[in-house]
Amino acid sequence: MKTIKLSLCLLLAALLPHFASADLVGNYTPDANTLFLLHFDAPAGTSVVTNYGTKGGYFYTANLNGSHSASVPVTTMLGLTSYVSGPTNFNLCLTNPASADVCGYDFNNNGTYDIDSDALAMTNLNIGLGGQSPFTLEAIISPSTTSGNQEIICSDSDTLPSRAFQFRITSSLLQFQFINGSQAVSGTIPSTGNDAFVAGNWYHVALTYNGTTATLYWTLLNGTNGAAHVLTTASLALGTTQGATTGSLAIGNNPRDISSEQFLGKIDEVRISSVARGSGQMQFYSPLVTITQNPVSQNVDYNQPVTFVVGASSQFALGYQWRFNSNSIAGATNTSYAITNVAASNAGYYDCVVTNTIGSSATSSEAHLVVGAANGSHHRFAHHTGQHRRPMGHQFRRCHRHRRAACARRHCRHIYAVAVQFV
Repeated sequence: MKTIKLSLCLLLAALLPHFASADLVGNYTPDANTLFLLHFDAPAGTSVVTNYGTKGGYFYTANLNGSHSASVPVTTMLGLTSYVSGPTNFNLCLTNPASADVCGYDFNNNGTYDIDSDALAMTNLNIGLGGQSPFTLEAIISPSTTSGNQEIICSDSDTLPSRAFQFRITSSLLQFQFINGSQAVSGTIPSTGNDAFVAGNWYHVALTYNGTTATLYWTLLNGTNGAAHVLTTASLALGTTQGATTGSLAIGNNPRDISSEQFLGKIDEVRISSVARGSGQMQFYSPLVTITQNPVSQNVDYNQPVTFVVGASSQFALGYQWRFNSNSIAGATNTSYAITNVAASNAGYYDCVVTNTIGSSATSSEAHLVVGAANGSHHRFAHHTGQHRRPMGHQFRRCHRHRRAACARRHCRHIYAVAVQFV
């Protein structure tokens, strides 16, 4: 009875559909392209947020109260519970309970956040650094509404010669606009489907710029999404003019209009990068390796060359290992495998195991290599159609239908062809 139950379970497992697996990165680990990275894991009652990116320094939660130079520390913005689901735990996050509160970057490193004295050029965010340079703005957010103007990441001021950017929710749109030069990209926040807005849910939002195209992402934060979902794209020209623009860097509010653009909800895992991150290089990824091209079976004569080729895709770097009759071939670690002079011992089955850098793998289908006799007259025989190679001195008959050198079928009426074996 136990054997029957086990067999039934195995049968059901084989018959059930297999869905593509995916996962969440969770708390980011800074890499060489990470300029700013804020985890917001400081406990309640504190006001200092560490920047784990290469720019270093600290952000401070503060109340500006209409002042550009004398902020007051605020200890009510940190310590709330962030997104938690299964093994993914973002721990704590940022919120904004008061209209004049903000989390700002202490660029001049004097221990406080002040709008004017902490203004920085946008080249510090890799915007307009020597030209139309790439960058990425990201966060995970849990908004309570999509109405009004709600700043996620912002660099703006009303006392400096020029104004920088706003990455925000505005009247049910996700928007990035660079104010100096009046360039913007906006996409409607979904109200239906997988990524539909529901108050209190967590979403990953991002703006990437590759030097010509700005892409907005809005994706429900869960482990079933293998990549961030594109909301919309637009062509922008963010060059040295924008790079020279100065403004203070703020999270959760606009330092220019502190009373009316606070973020209504929670913000976490803010990351600013000096590259345009791909859809599978942010919070979502699929560990899978997919074979896109299988090696092809071939019939090859003795001493002729043969090459097998495999194609594969993954969100991670790939390695290759060719096999012969299920045994690894030493040194065969490229996308193709070639044999210069085929011998009888090379006949058999070839496949390739493709593995990515996080350990997931896929194996191509087998390609059958047939060597020699099964190729019939290919390379070895030629019909009398103008060939002038020297014959070995004997002839034989071959039946085209029954493929025999001398067809023994008594009543076969199919045409015979005289073939000559050449040296």
